[in-house]
Amino acid sequence: MKTHFYRLKFKKSILFAVFLSFFSLLFAVDYFEEGKKLLYSDKPQEAVSALFKAVKEPGTPKSVYLYLGVAYFRIGNYSDALTYLSQGKDKDLLNGHLYYYNIGNVYFLQNQFEASELAYNEAISSNGLYAPAFLNRANTRIKLDKPEGALQDYKIYLNLKPDTLQRSSIEKMISLLEGLAEEAERARALAEAKKAAEEAERLAAEERYKKLMEDVNANLSSVDNADAVSAGADDTIDYSEENELD
Repeated sequence: MKTHFYRLKFKKSILFAVFLSFFSLLFAVDYFEEGKKLLYSDKPQEAVSALFKAVKEPGTPKSVYLYLGVAYFRIGNYSDALTYLSQGKDKDLLNGHLYYYNIGNVYFLQNQFEASELAYNEAISSNGLYAPAFLNRANTRIKLDKPEGALQDYKIYLNLKPDTLQRSSIEKMISLLEGLAEEAERARALAEAKKAAEEAERLAAEERYKKLMEDVNANLSSVDNADAVSAGADDTIDYSEENELD
């Protein structure tokens, strides 16, 4: 009878443990979903609170790092945003491009444009069809004075997302950058032409100098050398009165 009692008690303990485990998992998912809803409702501060709890619970989807990083980003806490986004990119490999994309956004808003471009490069390497990364890298390259790369990225973005609401603005940027490229090419051509003209003038000057020296040497024989010792009147010594001989 005691054996049966202990077996029954043991089974109940197992069932209770399983129930607690299931309840804990469900609770974590609730925090995760709540955090997502708050973030989509433009309540990032509340979302941080919920998602921070969710990230501590077992069984929470790995993408919680992405949402928590974005929530911190939205409230201007860039340090914590980078921390969770950097942690998440190594855990949630399926969404790697989204982590790198948002890391690039964090760096961009801090005017760290070189780091921002590198992050967007990684995002594009992870997913070459993710249009926003091309758009933001184009904007970053404008900041870095890389108009040719920016022009290419803007064109790729429109190819990937032809129905974007920003199409007219981006097309204007493309037009301006193409004009800039034409001016740069014209300037290069003029510089090369100027350099070629200067080189031609230098060579011509050297040739004129060489011809003049040849003429000088050719006429040198018509001028006699002066005597080594002259006895002419030009070489008299002018004594002063103080030194006159008596």
